[in-house]
Amino acid sequence: MGWSLMTEPAFKGLIPGMLFEYSRPKRPDTLRDESIASFLTRRTGSPAIGENIASAIFHGIYAGDIHKLSAKSLITRVWKYEGQYGSIVKGIIGAARSNELDLSARDAQLHKELAARLKGTGLLERMNWASVYTLKSGLEGLSDALAASFLDDPKVTFKVGAKVESLAMEQNPDTKHDELKV
Repeated sequence: MGWSLMTEPAFKGLIPGMLFEYSRPKRPDTLRDESIASFLTRRTGSPAIGENIASAIFHGIYAGDIHKLSAKSLITRVWKYEGQYGSIVKGIIGAARSNELDLSARDAQLHKELAARLKGTGLLERMNWASVYTLKSGLEGLSDALAASFLDDPKVTFKVGAKVESLAMEQNPDTKHDELKV
């Protein structure tokens, strides 16, 4: 980013807010969640970053108000970094140094399995440098592929336009597996 861009009013408070974020006190251990606006104000010392930058981003993505949206739920990684390292900046540095993956145990297992299957294909190496993944046919391609795979499954029945009265998990006595009953 050029200096002229950083001096735009929308970026007011960004540089000092981020430069000194590491020195601000960690949230109290009793604080279980807060709004994104509150979190950003507390971490940067100014409401400007939330109001000028984050508000537009979160309104565009979630059509929501940063004064009502959950920081713990929507900016999970930085919430975790502050809790674990005392600061977002320290968390980013600490995670980079330890080369840690910020994944749940289940996601870490899936990552390991996927890495083993993709080894030698070149895809894994290309994915390491990507920050955004997409499907060639868009997100619709995922639902189309799922629908196509279910159409060939004799155990799946599609009821298009049917009203859903309830959802329940039941164990199939033949397979001893849980099934979703609609």
